[in-house]
Amino acid sequence: MDKIFIRDLAVNAIIGINDWERVQEQPILINVTLFGDISAVGSSDNLEEGVNYRTVAKKLIAHTQSAQRFTVEALATDLARLCLEEEGVQKVTMRVEKPGAVRYSESVGVEIERTREQLNHTVCLLLGSNIEGERNLVEALNLLKGEMTLLESSAVYHSPAVGSDGPDFLNAALLAMTPLSREALKEEVFRPIEAKLKRVRTADKNAPRTIDIDLITYDGEVVDPTLWDYGHIALPVGEILPSHMKIKEVAMALAHSSAVVRKEELSSYPFATKFNKP
Repeated sequence: MDKIFIRDLAVNAIIGINDWERVQEQPILINVTLFGDISAVGSSDNLEEGVNYRTVAKKLIAHTQSAQRFTVEALATDLARLCLEEEGVQKVTMRVEKPGAVRYSESVGVEIERTREQLNHTVCLLLGSNIEGERNLVEALNLLKGEMTLLESSAVYHSPAVGSDGPDFLNAALLAMTPLSREALKEEVFRPIEAKLKRVRTADKNAPRTIDIDLITYDGEVVDPTLWDYGHIALPVGEILPSHMKIKEVAMALAHSSAVVRKEELSSYPFATKFNKP
């Protein structure tokens, strides 16, 4: 199999578990080898028919600077996944180092190998309903089981409707794994399930609904910024993502200032549950 490599890509970014590491950028060294068939470019001399290593490098730099991961293991996994999303890349070897992180050593880090067959994304979803909420949350969760690998569910939370005087809502968060992109998740999974549960979309975005399925995080990145503003999102999400410090802090703050209540009587299987991991 042919190889494309990027050597000693140097990036300054936040990484680490110590307090000072959460505020002070450190040097990170990235080495990557991409495996695939580059014969088309070799014959045509047209880079559009192959993997553009400049584009790959820009994506690696941008993610490393924005992710603020706690461990090099998690960052290496993120970066390997980004590479495998490039058309034509079948396998990747990813090496991520923190130079000078350990006294008397030149560098420490990890090297991982991933294939396209192993490509999966970790996602956090929020389920919401204010029409027959107890039944529809369970129905939605069971339908999602057939579309992705569920890892964990939060407890069920009760809260007033936002932006209207409609019925109160029930919400729960799910942690799952999927090979699908963000767009494919919404169009191929969320929307069909919402339609099956008779979700009716109108011009009124705050109208009552049988079910709402929203993507909150994708591979650790918050993709729904309303998370930072509403307790009915932050509390269930914070419950299943306790290591995400910013979400945890927001959830704790909103727990004291919002009317969101954990419904213990509804928080039994399949909610407040850790499912079998793959």
